[in-house]
Amino acid sequence: MYATPRDQSTILTIQHRNLWVAKYSGTDNTKCAVRHCNEEENQLHLVECQYIKREFWKKIEALCTDLGLETRNT
Repeated sequence: MYATPRDQSTILTIQHRNLWVAKYSGTDNTKCAVRHCNEEENQLHLVECQYIKREFWKKIEALCTDLGLETRNT
């Protein structure tokens, strides 16, 4: 996929931003907010959580496939 230098700069900016997760909310609750999930929430968990994967990431993967983009089977 082609990306202009300006696009690449924007992509890098987005990649280097921190994601907000429960442990930085200032409350005592640091668990994942997804129903039925009781794991500690962190950036890695947002990618690996089975509930988030099923309800969010699988749909993103299907969209990418429909658009002809390569996805990794994880």
